[in-house]
Amino acid sequence: MEMRTSKAMRKDSFEELKQEEQMMSLVSYNVLYAVKNKILRLLLDPERRFRFQFDEMFPKLNADIYCLQEVTTEYIEMMEKSKFYKEGFSHTPPDEKRINNHFPMILTKLPFKLLLNEDRVVI
Repeated sequence: MEMRTSKAMRKDSFEELKQEEQMMSLVSYNVLYAVKNKILRLLLDPERRFRFQFDEMFPKLNADIYCLQEVTTEYIEMMEKSKFYKEGFSHTPPDEKRINNHFPMILTKLPFKLLLNEDRVVI
């Protein structure tokens, strides 16, 4: 599994993680949320909504791990250009088995080697 990583990664070992921080925070969020009402859709266009997530919501949540659902390739492209992402995040690659071009993704400040067991399953 190839992980995409921003330049500034943090902790290299689980021991270092344990020494620096006692708790890990996790957020689960559906990033797409299909708006069916045409007027609301115009007001809550995807680009505007995604920028709000990257510029306002995610930085305020300040989680170590974000479990995102209904991610699209366009979402990833916008995310990777954001200041939020460039401050030290990496993410799982797009899922090849995606349904309707939407897939789950894990976004984290932590190196994936700390989060994967010997079978490469996120623990």
